[in-house]
Amino acid sequence: MSKMADCVCRHVLNMAISIWLLSCPTIVFRTSCFTRSTIWLCCRANAGLGRHRALDVADLAEEPLLLLHRSFGSREWFDTACNIAHIRPRVLLESAAPHTLVALTGAGYGIAVIPSTVVIPSGMRAVPLVQRGSSIGRWLTIAWDPQRSLTAYAEQFVDQLVAYCRLDYPGRDLIRRVPPLRRPRNSAE
Repeated sequence: MSKMADCVCRHVLNMAISIWLLSCPTIVFRTSCFTRSTIWLCCRANAGLGRHRALDVADLAEEPLLLLHRSFGSREWFDTACNIAHIRPRVLLESAAPHTLVALTGAGYGIAVIPSTVVIPSGMRAVPLVQRGSSIGRWLTIAWDPQRSLTAYAEQFVDQLVAYCRLDYPGRDLIRRVPPLRRPRNSAE
């Protein structure tokens, strides 16, 4: 069980925002998906890889990569994609700060692999990573215990978050370029 799910199970948190579908042995969470999170390659705007509409993870085998620490969900997705593609990425640096990776990419130290929730500065280009034509990522969800009453402002927060993310979120224009992710089956619309 994830730390977030455990906190909601123990009633330490009323709700949790997560990239994972939360599970708990005693609670069937009510969830709502509100936006997708996929992984992108971040490079200088004039770099050759930046000219692609989307890039397959297998094409990164020889590239110098700047990656997030293994504690990030998006890093786990990337590692899994590399294993499936039978490639061993050339990792130059790992960091816990996505914006540090973007800055190092801008300085010419390598190519960053980051989640789509990171805002890309001008002069940089983000290219969605795919595997065999499929997006690599997950839906961001908000989950809560339906047996526990939520305050009015918590209910409004869920409704407003979902409504806002239908209209705008980081990387919205890029995410439209790649195949959609399937919604989890037990998610409320």
